[in-house]
Amino acid sequence: MNPDHDHGPASTLRPPEKLDYSLIGVTAQRAVELGIAEADLYQCPVPRATMRGLLVRRDGPAIRDTANTEAFSACLKAVSAAEEFPKKKMKMKMKKMKQTMKRVKNVLSVVAILMVASRACGASSAEATKSVRLVLPAQAGPVVENTSKVFMRQVQQRCEAKVVAGGDAPLTVELAVEKGIGAEGYRIEDRKDGGVRIAGNDERGLVAGVGKFLRTSRYDKGGFTPGTWRGTSVPQKPRRGIYFATHFNNFYHEAPVDEIQRYVEDLALWGLNELFVWYDMHHFNGFEDPEAVKFRKRLHDIMAAAKRIGMDVSLVFPGNEAYGNSPAELRASGGG
Repeated sequence: MNPDHDHGPASTLRPPEKLDYSLIGVTAQRAVELGIAEADLYQCPVPRATMRGLLVRRDGPAIRDTANTEAFSACLKAVSAAEEFPKKKMKMKMKKMKQTMKRVKNVLSVVAILMVASRACGASSAEATKSVRLVLPAQAGPVVENTSKVFMRQVQQRCEAKVVAGGDAPLTVELAVEKGIGAEGYRIEDRKDGGVRIAGNDERGLVAGVGKFLRTSRYDKGGFTPGTWRGTSVPQKPRRGIYFATHFNNFYHEAPVDEIQRYVEDLALWGLNELFVWYDMHHFNGFEDPEAVKFRKRLHDIMAAAKRIGMDVSLVFPGNEAYGNSPAELRASGGG
């Protein structure tokens, strides 16, 4: 064997038998050396308000375009079939022509149905407005009051429409709380005097109903176009929560508090009713550590936003965690 090409037996790289995941271990130091410990998370340059407007889904235009395409295709087939038959053979082909025209008639009937469905999906049944009057229940509680503020901000940050509490406006949106719909459920219906009525079985149901209405509406330069969805929705599960891992310098740990509060409001509008946040004690040297005080204030502000929109909140931490300056004799020893 040529010694110049003899590299010996192949070797396989194996991971270490025991990985060190601690924040002050060898692995952590290596991550700092490689420059991956302080990586900046990617942030989309498109503003959130603009992105929300782009994500609004409308089925009407797709249904309309499909109907028009099918009708045009059917007409072309009918014309093509007629041109294929010379006059001297017309009598012989009359039966086939009648069958073709019957198919065209059936297609046009389907087109008519699709066009009606297109209007039901909001393609042209609702008109844009630049002024919306919001009517609250006579005995509106703090959650309902805050929900009205969220509605106002959501509409006005997405389009040029203004939301007012009094006076006249082309569109009236009425909020109500009434029993009988189903726990935390909601119903969206047309008002007798015009406009839209959103009723919740309770405050949480009303919040979810407002979220449904906002998601099915349209926002553009013409103003606010109300969604045309009407019906009743009741959640199947009583608990619909989310856990924020508020540690290790992730989004929940580092993002501006007001941005996280807006995110919490969005979750409530989608129907979530519980929020859990983590108090990671080992980062701090005792309860009175200034950084611990600052972090608890951050968690408090996040949970307060959840409470204002009707969600339950919980502060969680594991039973085997302690502050960084905890007595050594209370700590578990390594090695199993």
